[in-house]
Amino acid sequence: MITEKIETFNKKWRGKKVYFCEHIGNTLNFNPNEFTFCCSSTTGKYPKVYDVLDSNFLQFTKEDYIDAMIRVFEENQSENGMCRGCEKLVKLPFQEWDENQIKVKNIIWNHFRGCNSHCVYCDETHYFKKFYEPIDIVDRLDQERVIADQVSISFGGGEPTLLDNLKDYIELGIRKKWPQILNTSGLLNREYIKTALAERDDFSVQISVDSGTPETYRKVKGQSGFEVVWNTIKDYCTTGGRVFAKYIIFSYNSEKKEIDAFIEQCVKAGVNNISISAEAAATFQFQEDLPWTYGEPEMKATAYLLAKALQTNRAVFLYRGNLSSENFHYIFKRFVNDYLKKWIEERKLCIWGMGEYGKKLYDLLDQFNMKVHWFGDGNVEKQNTKYGDSQCLSLKELQKKSLSEKICILLAISYYEKVYVHLSKELPDADIRVLNIL
Repeated sequence: MITEKIETFNKKWRGKKVYFCEHIGNTLNFNPNEFTFCCSSTTGKYPKVYDVLDSNFLQFTKEDYIDAMIRVFEENQSENGMCRGCEKLVKLPFQEWDENQIKVKNIIWNHFRGCNSHCVYCDETHYFKKFYEPIDIVDRLDQERVIADQVSISFGGGEPTLLDNLKDYIELGIRKKWPQILNTSGLLNREYIKTALAERDDFSVQISVDSGTPETYRKVKGQSGFEVVWNTIKDYCTTGGRVFAKYIIFSYNSEKKEIDAFIEQCVKAGVNNISISAEAAATFQFQEDLPWTYGEPEMKATAYLLAKALQTNRAVFLYRGNLSSENFHYIFKRFVNDYLKKWIEERKLCIWGMGEYGKKLYDLLDQFNMKVHWFGDGNVEKQNTKYGDSQCLSLKELQKKSLSEKICILLAISYYEKVYVHLSKELPDADIRVLNIL
């Protein structure tokens, strides 16, 4: 039945140009009243997969998933399609579907609301509520082979550490060996989170601090937990696990002295990973008459924070989902011209990781006339191939280059830690930094 539906769908759209977004069939975002194929709209609207008030919701199956994909896809071909106007919806030649290609690669636990913080850019209340339990739905879809082998899990919604069974969700991901990122306020320090950080390379915690001083923290977060949160971050970092300090930039926290103070706090706490984003409502003007802005000063601040984090040898993850294409272009151009070119100087640039992130970084640098001399990759199938004008070298070949050339390496791999340690050992004279554009 499912195969016939897909074949009929492919026949209908074969050879046509269509509006398409990679999130359709790629992401399941469980919200309080519905779950959607997306959580990163640039319009504030999200493609609904299923209404949780439907009596059959908790029995959601693979066939329901395929039906929802087809419905959302076809609705988006009309002028009134739910995703029309979003920057992520683009017109492309139709690529036929098959059951192996249309699998869920991202799952967002977003089925709860309420928080112990009160960020000005968020509408969460202090009253906490869990609306339903989607864990069985995901377990069933996995048994029906709807979930991809490489799937990532993130926790959104309200504050996940207030969930009475958060540990069950974390253990599901651990049991299935799915990479997970827990987004939390950091106000509550949970021992089972520390255990997961210590024992799993694929479990991460991300805390949006958005400030470097108690005064700005209070203004952004609506509470006075600055010291508590940084103590949690420091404690989590002692596990040696993947801990991210996140900075969502807007006019309340965009001064250089605030960013410098944030970096100083990261160094003191032992934070190795910094996530950078922009405040979405101001960037895309979802709301009118906001008391804060995201304009040219904030874009300059974003470029400055990106450079400052790299200069202190933090691994940087820049999220472009909350940035318009125009804003992102401005930020990256400023970063390259004002900071990256000065940092590289007479060194030759290599991107290590000829995968999705590495190729994306190459394309961005190429736009601003930054020459990438080589790629590097441990995958022998990629070695001696080219992307753009750059050949991919093995580590041994790069070691030979380093005998006569000064080299700097931008490591563009999400789970970079083991590779970074290995490259640092084998290329002791190379300047190695981690930069991922998400």
